[in-house]
Amino acid sequence: MELMIGDETICLRKRNYKRYYLVVGILAGLGGFLVGILLGRFAIPRGEEDGMVSQAPRFSSYEGGQHSTQHDLPLDVSPEFHRRISADNIRDYLRDITSHPHLAGSAQSEALAQDLAQFWRELNLDQVNLTPYNILVSKPDRSDPNAIQFVDEHGNVVFTSAPVERTLTQQDNIDEAVPPFTGFSPAGTVEADLIYVNYGRYEDFVSLTQDMSVNITGKLVLARYGELFRGDIVKLAAHFGAAGVILYSDPGDYTWGDKVYPRDWWLPGTAVQRGVVMTGNGDPLTPGYPSIESAYRPPKGFVPQSLPQIPSHAIGYDDVKFLFRQMKGAIAPPDWRGGLNLTYRLGGVKTPKSFVRLRVTTRNERRTVYNVVGIIRGWEEPDRYVIIGNHRDAWGYGAFDPGSGSAIMKELSRVYAEMKKEGWRPRRSIIFCSWGAEEIGLIGSTEWVEQYSKLLSDRTVAYLNIDTAVQGNFSLEGNASPLLYHVMYEATKKVPNPDVGDQKAGLLTVYDKWLQTFPDKPISQNFVRPKLRDLGAASDYTGFYQLLGIPAADVHYVYNKKLITNIAYHPLYHTAYDTFYSFQSFADQDFQTSRTMAHVWAETSALLADSVILPFNITDYAEALLRFADNIQKNYGRMMKAAANITLDQCHEAVKSFMREAKEFHQRITKMDKKKPLAVRRVNDQLMQIERAFIDPAGLPNRPHYRHVVFAPSAVDSYAGTGFPGLIDTLFEIETARDQAKRWEVVKKQLSVVIFTVLSAASTLRDVTAFMADYFV
Repeated sequence: MELMIGDETICLRKRNYKRYYLVVGILAGLGGFLVGILLGRFAIPRGEEDGMVSQAPRFSSYEGGQHSTQHDLPLDVSPEFHRRISADNIRDYLRDITSHPHLAGSAQSEALAQDLAQFWRELNLDQVNLTPYNILVSKPDRSDPNAIQFVDEHGNVVFTSAPVERTLTQQDNIDEAVPPFTGFSPAGTVEADLIYVNYGRYEDFVSLTQDMSVNITGKLVLARYGELFRGDIVKLAAHFGAAGVILYSDPGDYTWGDKVYPRDWWLPGTAVQRGVVMTGNGDPLTPGYPSIESAYRPPKGFVPQSLPQIPSHAIGYDDVKFLFRQMKGAIAPPDWRGGLNLTYRLGGVKTPKSFVRLRVTTRNERRTVYNVVGIIRGWEEPDRYVIIGNHRDAWGYGAFDPGSGSAIMKELSRVYAEMKKEGWRPRRSIIFCSWGAEEIGLIGSTEWVEQYSKLLSDRTVAYLNIDTAVQGNFSLEGNASPLLYHVMYEATKKVPNPDVGDQKAGLLTVYDKWLQTFPDKPISQNFVRPKLRDLGAASDYTGFYQLLGIPAADVHYVYNKKLITNIAYHPLYHTAYDTFYSFQSFADQDFQTSRTMAHVWAETSALLADSVILPFNITDYAEALLRFADNIQKNYGRMMKAAANITLDQCHEAVKSFMREAKEFHQRITKMDKKKPLAVRRVNDQLMQIERAFIDPAGLPNRPHYRHVVFAPSAVDSYAGTGFPGLIDTLFEIETARDQAKRWEVVKKQLSVVIFTVLSAASTLRDVTAFMADYFV
């Protein structure tokens, strides 16, 4: 026998077989050495010193440094969170964050981004990045502020709205505050009669123009905040022919009792709620694509469709009193009357030739904003991400919104980094994100999602949104994908109730108080859980959820909404009085509520990052699908049958099929061997793909930037979530539509999309080892 090695021929004989085995052994050793190098370089997760993590480190108190087959989480993680999270740290972080206003695109906001990046570098996170985006921002003109004026019959300006809030306490530094404005309102001047339109909802405009016969074409409309997104108010006003919009906060919606700020946290008459009126998400100049250096942008002068068509401005209720007293017309219906001690009239001014003037000087310009991203790599599955995000920009000082969340996320990252330093790592990677420019259209997070959509879609387990984390100190409330219901319930059962009085009453955990205050409808006679609302599009979870189908949650501590039913948000929302002083004085004096929220997010992220099997409950999703189908049947079933012979029978059958597959899937999980890495990976991949299965690349009718077939914001209120939105949108007001026949065809199409999508999602739950023909039965 002969063996060729290079140019040399070696003859193998029985007498020199030892030489043969020696050569083969050398070759095998070299091969093994090379394979070992390659595996060491590319297969092992990268860590801190030289980029390598060779094992799964754990605290020494955890046996063996591996996951238990009886417990998905290491036994010592929850006590570590409870011991390490510091209320004092959160207080200090918030005081620093709120020392100056930090509007999107401002130097102060960039300084906060740089400070956070440095903070994370000093914590020795595995990776810290600053990601820039050059976007369109909106700014008021300090030297020539926006104004509402009343001009009398002689042409004299007898009233001008306040250019900025008045200083009410020594702790306020209003001199630095951003003047009131509505983001992306076009500049211009409108002089016209004033018409009161209640909350500016679709039904309000219909009632006013049709039932009350009030003409609003070319008029200024006055709308109060409280029931829907301000951008939708302006959009609806333009649709009904108005020339401009004046927004205000009515004391009937933002006060309770007779004390207002600074005696209590209820809204004073001098306060003005700022906010964006753009109806799209992301940079309006680069829709659908990231606003990076190479991005195409339209020529100067182009007005994107997402920007409002008519000007708008917001004022306080002290100023609106003067305007109401100049109005004539019919007295407003009882449910249109707010908390002002005057007569609410529908419109027109009393004196001929007098009018209201809306003057907007807001301008748009391109600025660079930054996202800050900090990463702790997982030891077992570094390519699976649990993302924790909070926006950084604010309309003013931003203590409640978003500072309470920013301070909590900062403390959470410190605790995780400290645990990592002592030898612990999560199973999956945890990514902390501080978004720029959320307040003017969810821009920072949307651009990031657009830029990294392929990677995020493949690898992200869930997105946890920490926005206005503390609105009050009463109980937990929030929104989430049904996949995360179970996660939120289990996490809050681990967190002590911060209220000592509640604990004495037997409400020992956050979950206990949450269940008592905000119970959901009973699932069965003896089974009640806390309520989690459906996700709309009110914060940075929107891009993850609506574009990519990544499960998301957004929860916070709130005031007693059972007692105070008229308050939509915390009363000082988006005003110059949203300061460290007001937060500490009236929401969280000892910062124990903030500490509790940090603990809730720590437990939630740990369950997602460290459980062997992802803790998603798919039957909760099936229950939500059934609820939506039942609601459509209840509200539209008879009309659909009578007008177009449409039934929901197939829709209900599809939902039942999904429920069956969900139950069988969870049964298989209970029987699987969790010690087999590939089996675990296979099941987790199926769990990760469930939410994605409900994404329609075509998007919703006339709203391609919303792709989730099951959950999306209402077409007439971006804050509110709705089930089967494509179907609901086409059914809305269909009986009064001029093109009913065409609309009914769209209804049929959207119903077919719902049925197909639910069945398709159900198929992803089947046993992947089953014969492929099963998929086509």
